[in-house]
Amino acid sequence: MAGARPQARAICGLIWEDKVSQKEIGDELGMTSRSVEGHMRRLRTRAKALAAKGEIEALYRAMRPAGTYVWSTVA
Repeated sequence: MAGARPQARAICGLIWEDKVSQKEIGDELGMTSRSVEGHMRRLRTRAKALAAKGEIEALYRAMRPAGTYVWSTVA
């Protein structure tokens, strides 16, 4: 997270606080849900790449009902 943009860090913090809907996060940060979606997509892509290189550890991979994966990582 050290190199992440402030918006990305804020989104991660809100997800950590269990505000999981893009609308809820967007409302809190003054962003559209679409903007939050883009930030989250880039964060997931970056986390997957770092985990694949062994730079972070993927703690779990859970299947969501819509067929999307949730990755939890530790630096």
